[in-house]
Amino acid sequence: MRAAAGALLHDIARALPPPFDEHSSPSLAGGDAGYALFKGYWVLSGILSQEQCRRHQSSMMDYLQSALDKLPRIAHRPDFISGIAGVAWTVNHLNRLGSVRDCEDLCDPLDEVLIERLDRSDSMLCELLTGLSGIGLYALGRRNRPSGRKILERVLGALEASAVEHNGFRTWFNQREKLSAISRQSTPNGCYNLGLSHGVPGAIAFLAQAASAGMPLAQKLVGDAAAWLLAQRRQYRNGSMFTYSFLADPTEDMAGTRLAWCYGDLGISAALLLSAQCLRATAWEASALEMARNAARRSEEGSGVRDAGLCHGAFGNAHIFRRLYGATREQCFVEAAVRWMRAGFAMRREGVGLAGFRAWAPAQSNEPERDPWLAEPGFLEGICGIGLVLLGMTSPVEPRWDEALMLNVRPKEA
Repeated sequence: MRAAAGALLHDIARALPPPFDEHSSPSLAGGDAGYALFKGYWVLSGILSQEQCRRHQSSMMDYLQSALDKLPRIAHRPDFISGIAGVAWTVNHLNRLGSVRDCEDLCDPLDEVLIERLDRSDSMLCELLTGLSGIGLYALGRRNRPSGRKILERVLGALEASAVEHNGFRTWFNQREKLSAISRQSTPNGCYNLGLSHGVPGAIAFLAQAASAGMPLAQKLVGDAAAWLLAQRRQYRNGSMFTYSFLADPTEDMAGTRLAWCYGDLGISAALLLSAQCLRATAWEASALEMARNAARRSEEGSGVRDAGLCHGAFGNAHIFRRLYGATREQCFVEAAVRWMRAGFAMRREGVGLAGFRAWAPAQSNEPERDPWLAEPGFLEGICGIGLVLLGMTSPVEPRWDEALMLNVRPKEA
């Protein structure tokens, strides 16, 4: 697999859109910021020649500049995965890695935009990808600067103001009026969302990190939210412990969730383990590992996995299990990581999609019928994210990029 990964990395790099492509978005999820992140980690990996490093470093800078040039396109989106916060996080993250130098001030005007949007908007949900927790995650990396602290304070204040009580705990409810048009079709009355991507688990992981960084309000909120989340566990038909979302009770749909980062036990277990590490919460750690071990026992056939990407695909699962193995040294996790790596490679088809991969993205109800298999270059669902997983598996550089997905659990000390 190491040899296959090395060859695939070069195929992925060749398949990415070129910098300054007018058809590419600037976003972290599926655009220039994500491509820059991949190139930055490849340069640091130690597996390229000096000439290749120079070439890909130059390409990384071009992708970053392209993302910044296109920011007016997403000026209306403050969020993390497709908006300003994600581009700013990428710049700041690469700066912290030493891949980009002397650019801390570059994020200051972006911080002011985010502060202004937070001051005049009460429509954001608690979530990671398009809500308050994602913006807060970016601000955690800027907390030593005045603008970063301001963003953190506003995010925490908005989370406190929007929290509701449910069964004796404070948590967050996704009100119908704050949902996208697509989400309103599946949850017309709003919902409690249990996905790491769009729900309460992402808020818990952000709050735990903020509490660990010395934010008292985060400490006040996170305990109740984690207790609430753990109270929603059930036993579902497919072997999972969590549903996707619910209105009154988690047993409204007993089918259970697929095995993935975005929704379900695997992503939740990693985020809860991260939270436990931040706050030294041994009970949370025990619950997280129980979920993770259960996830490791699930087979590919009953997992609901169709494609290979980070969000809900085979390589995403491999990366999470690899992180769990690093944190515990438990054999079941390394075995699951290898199994899902093999499953990811088996999905590759020569001459198909990009670098042999396509992403499963069926048409939404408001879209015309189309082929559900798409050629996707991006970080969250496409080949760029696959490339970052491969680098994490084959190079000695810690894959700290996964803090963007709340997966940056600390490895167990030797």
